[in-house]
Amino acid sequence: MDKTITLKILLDIDRDDTSNDEILSLYLLSAENFIKNYCDVESVPSELDIVHLHIAVFQYRQNGFEAVTAEKIGNISQTFKSSMPNHIIEELDKFIRNTKYVKFF
Repeated sequence: MDKTITLKILLDIDRDDTSNDEILSLYLLSAENFIKNYCDVESVPSELDIVHLHIAVFQYRQNGFEAVTAEKIGNISQTFKSSMPNHIIEELDKFIRNTKYVKFF
């Protein structure tokens, strides 16, 4: 399945709605670049496909809240995550631990 369609499903966007396709593609590209830089790989390996999508979902949901760290309305207080969630970083770290090896010359 196309990653843009999968991302739409995760975000509860109708798959026939193309009005957000460009921004979704940008979030997927941003997530891909994050993984490639963080893991020092040239492409996103298939075992990180779901992490790729989770990063794009996180970035999409952060849109518009970049400068907001907390909000209080009446008795309800909401804190916003400003950095990548721990579960995503843990998955990337696990991938790095399981794939990096020492070269002996």
